[in-house]
Amino acid sequence: IAPFHAAPLPHPSSETEGSSASPHPDEVTERGPSPQPPPITMGGPRGVAQLEIDFQNENLIARSNGEVLCAVPDLITLVTLDEGEPIGTESLRYGLRVAVLALPAPKELKTAEALAVVGPRAFGYDVDFVPLPGDLL
Repeated sequence: IAPFHAAPLPHPSSETEGSSASPHPDEVTERGPSPQPPPITMGGPRGVAQLEIDFQNENLIARSNGEVLCAVPDLITLVTLDEGEPIGTESLRYGLRVAVLALPAPKELKTAEALAVVGPRAFGYDVDFVPLPGDLL
């Protein structure tokens, strides 16, 4: 999607709900009706105010200025800007310089049956899946 500097900014809900931009590791593994952890919020390059990535063990939805740029099952991944090494959600830390990549899911994950299990709604998000162009593999 774009290169970003992982400088987490306060999430709007963190001021009112007492949460932080870095959720407790136990929250990351929860699924279902429980509230999602706050998104990873990063400052971006010129022209992009910020990028928010919602996650629950994996990156689920990437938004910029409120617009959904990518959602599961398409793959959202972060890599170090200098070496291109992948960064798992458990390894993201303040000040890390990252690039955010979005890759299209395989066509098998874009069927209605698959989306019921791996699409945004399966993770509790009221977001329609809009696929990236192409298919992985």
